[in-house]
Amino acid sequence: MATTLSWMIAATSFKMDRPLADLLQELLAAGFGSPIKYVWLRRQNKVAQAVSFYRAEHTNVWQAFNGAKPKNTDIDQELEFDFDEIHRIYTDLEVNDWKWKVYFRMNKIQPLMLFYEEFTQNYEVTIRGVLKFLGQLYEDAPVAPPALERQANARSKDWEERYRTMAQERGVGAMESRPGGETAVMESRR
Repeated sequence: MATTLSWMIAATSFKMDRPLADLLQELLAAGFGSPIKYVWLRRQNKVAQAVSFYRAEHTNVWQAFNGAKPKNTDIDQELEFDFDEIHRIYTDLEVNDWKWKVYFRMNKIQPLMLFYEEFTQNYEVTIRGVLKFLGQLYEDAPVAPPALERQANARSKDWEERYRTMAQERGVGAMESRPGGETAVMESRR
């Protein structure tokens, strides 16, 4: 519920007047305690995220547990690359990041910003960092190994490169978020 409510606030707060945004912050604090702390997990590689989202949306496979048999592989194999659809998703992801930035700035919130790519590379360190940020015991806290496995594969990488090439050819550019919160146009990587 907190995730849904927070997302709704971020999605609408840039259009809200101050009293409504303040009221929503108060409701969150009343329901979940104060002060509210935000952990913002995002992707640096929005193209890879858009490809992943496109595949998940069409196969209805949003996660894969370690050791579990893959689902809907036939559907995934039949799925065709669709630049326009991936670009729509990519644009939505950029807009959503922008909405979160506005929400945090508007409410003078300093979230703990994490990037998926760093999180997956430094899983235990990141978990402990989040616990510390939240004011929880973290030094000796047991950290279970990840239950989910990465779903990206060679096909994902191929589609990512294909998208970048087509974006450059069409002059729409592939934007990539950077750790400093800025966005930079990425050139096609060959």
